[in-house]
Amino acid sequence: MVQDVRQIILTQEELQSAIECYRRITPNFLPQGQIVKCIPVDDTLHISVQTPAPNAPQQQDFVFRGQDAVKPLIRFCIENNIMLPMNGFKSLHSQEGVASLCIILTLNLDEQQETGAKKIPSFGPADILKFNRARA
Repeated sequence: MVQDVRQIILTQEELQSAIECYRRITPNFLPQGQIVKCIPVDDTLHISVQTPAPNAPQQQDFVFRGQDAVKPLIRFCIENNIMLPMNGFKSLHSQEGVASLCIILTLNLDEQQETGAKKIPSFGPADILKFNRARA
């Protein structure tokens, strides 16, 4: 069994660009306004948007988890020609306020060679936890 693990690390500017980019193509993702904060915490994305209001601007806070937090990062990679495996398990990770897109692709080459058929890779959240613990 072969496991391909990739980690794409985004600077704070790249993360904010990813959010802006995703907001352009997904109208209901965030309300109109200026993004004032974009902070990754563990596997969540905390975003604050300052929305225009008649009397004074209001700040709204949003928290995205799971695939909702990953979609902007995937879109950023696509727009910047960063190759991503289609079948890989993708998740958001952060360490010390730095966001990264983690991709795990597991291939069972022995089984493919025996049968001559392609098998959909098996992967999951436990693989990412195991990988991160091994790196620590």
